[in-house]
Amino acid sequence: MAVTKTDVILKTAEDWPKFDRAFQTKALSYDLWDYIKEDNPKALLVEPSMPEPASFKAPEPGPAQSTRASVTPSVTAGLSADESRNFQIAWNIYTQKEKAYSTQRANIRTLKDWVTQAVAQRYVDSSCAPTDSLHEWYKKLKEHAGIGKGLDKKAARDKYQAAVTPLKKPPKDWNIWLDTWEEAVSTGLQKNLAEANDPSIWCDDFLGAIKIVLPSWASSYTMLKGDEADSGTLSHRTLANDFRKEIRSQAKTGGKGYAKGSFGPTYGDQEDSRQPDQAEKSGDASNSQATPSGGSSGRKRSRKSTSAGSNQDQCIACEITGHKLSNCAYVFEENAFKRFKPREHVQKRVEENLKKKEVIDAVNKLKNKKPRQQKEEEKEDED
Repeated sequence: MAVTKTDVILKTAEDWPKFDRAFQTKALSYDLWDYIKEDNPKALLVEPSMPEPASFKAPEPGPAQSTRASVTPSVTAGLSADESRNFQIAWNIYTQKEKAYSTQRANIRTLKDWVTQAVAQRYVDSSCAPTDSLHEWYKKLKEHAGIGKGLDKKAARDKYQAAVTPLKKPPKDWNIWLDTWEEAVSTGLQKNLAEANDPSIWCDDFLGAIKIVLPSWASSYTMLKGDEADSGTLSHRTLANDFRKEIRSQAKTGGKGYAKGSFGPTYGDQEDSRQPDQAEKSGDASNSQATPSGGSSGRKRSRKSTSAGSNQDQCIACEITGHKLSNCAYVFEENAFKRFKPREHVQKRVEENLKKKEVIDAVNKLKNKKPRQQKEEEKEDED
């Protein structure tokens, strides 16, 4: 279908990446990219010359003989059988070359027509001389409208940095936010950005972006998938799909926007297996009985329970931000959810910290405190 003026892609320099992708896609579909690309382009096909029967006639003509050649008898009249056969071979080669040449010429016309309609008129006037080849058109368009490899990479990096800016409150639409992040990483991979090529970096950046509004999900994902990110086996598509499942799960409850901490650590086939009362005791915001809109489900909770963990807390044992020591699954096994897999380097850090007097005292204090707290809560339930 012909491109109309409403389909103009290249209006400003900012549109160059989008136009460049569309142009290369079309050039490849027409088998023309190898003739257009900047580095070592192939020469375009040359119009073949039609073979002349006279050039196949021997200096000393022999007696004329009949031939089975597909060309008309008048063309090969006066040629011997061998001469006619040689001419027929040359004619077949010519027809193949002529067909390829005509096809390429038609594709060039089609692609040129698309370019003149897909770019702003000022770029057509400055870069697309009618007598120039598509190679020259592409080269000049990139000089006039392109932003250069260095600036192009900088634009991709700026786009990535904007996508991982820490959220201070939930976005209006999580799906749009997630799609923007996913596109930024994909673009970064195309531009060979270091941030996009290292799963440990983009995973930390993603979790850092949502940490303030979704501390429990970020902390849990760090513990569960951190090793995959560190080893380079985690893909950004997997992370996006895990987070998208959580979005859909929460959307089914009818909530809009989602309150801070309302996401539980659920992704893939892994989920938080703790019961609601256990989660309350640990202060886990993901199971705080809050509705997606931030309201209460009606069950009363002690002030001590609701303040057990905040987004600014950092565990003194594992040193992960988002929960307190009392919620740490590395120290208290009852806080671990189903299929929890300790990260080796975090486990070592915990073991080192548990040698410190202040950490030992804090753990012992919590161990002595939990039985008393459990009795008080059981008494409250009886009342």
